[in-house]
Amino acid sequence: MSCELVVREQDAPTTKINWNKLSVLKSNI
Repeated sequence: MSCELVVREQDAPTTKINWNKLSVLKSNI
């Protein structure tokens, strides 16, 4: 799954922001 997210991050810079938010949520969980 990580690879997929990385590829998407390159496709759309905005995805990076969303990914960062998801990372924070995962950390809290």
